Amino acid sequence: KSVSWSPVVGGLVFASGVSSVFRVWETENWTCEKWTNFSGCCKVACWSPRGDILLFALEDDPSLYYLTFHSSDSIGGSPVAVKCADLSICTHLVEGEEIQVGGCVEAMSWDPTGERLAVTFTDGSPSADLVAVLRTRLKPVLEVLPGGFVRGRSGELPQAIAFQQIYAGGALLAVGWTSGRLSFTPLHFQNPSSSTSSSSSSFSSPATDSVPYPAYQSAAPGVVQSHGSPEQISSLSLHHGGLNYQHQQKQKQKQKHKPATPLLYSVQRGN
Repeated sequence: KSVSWSPVVGGLVFASGVSSVFRVWETENWTCEKWTNFSGCCKVACWSPRGDILLFALEDDPSLYYLTFHSSDSIGGSPVAVKCADLSICTHLVEGEEIQVGGCVEAMSWDPTGERLAVTFTDGSPSADLVAVLRTRLKPVLEVLPGGFVRGRSGELPQAIAFQQIYAGGALLAVGWTSGRLSFTPLHFQNPSSSTSSSSSSFSSPATDSVPYPAYQSAAPGVVQSHGSPEQISSLSLHHGGLNYQHQQKQKQKQKHKPATPLLYSVQRGN
């Protein structure tokens, strides 16, 4: 149900199916190691920027787990997965409004600096309309810490998420919403990875970048957006120099429209 290539050239490939078993393959001789006996099948996984940490989530389990990989001439994965974050639902009071955040993970994207992790939640979660942006610290061991949230317009749900591969001074998160709209949220880091860490690995305490908690609002100043598409976005791929996205047509006849011209990126429609 999920395949993910390590970002390292000649690196590893993660693959999972409908069972509670998943495998990591090396790409020279195509041998693999497998991990079993999880509580359910793996829903989604992503690699750290250096390809030495595999972060994953299971179906029906509001948690994040990880494996480490150290060997340069074989797979060399750690034998046991470690739980690094509890994403159980909790409630925050923000500007007089109670917001419930957490649940089982639908999708994840790790920014190229290894400092921010974007997470979306399954449809049954009360926070299915939010994108959680968590802080991550890779050394000496992986830490996943509370961050903030990106919220779309009324009625929108996040459909696809991706980080720009090169963005000076922080990270740039793209979100494709069920309305067909794209939003771009720049995250300018205030607290570098070397700063003193919090002991929390859940949503119980807030922390922010340069935008007040909890919302990295997708309509904030400086955020580039496209408007009014009749299509649903099914996947996003951000790369150096541009953005590609694939879509699912909501109507039999595609409606013509003129999207707003992005200030930072060209938007190209997939075939």
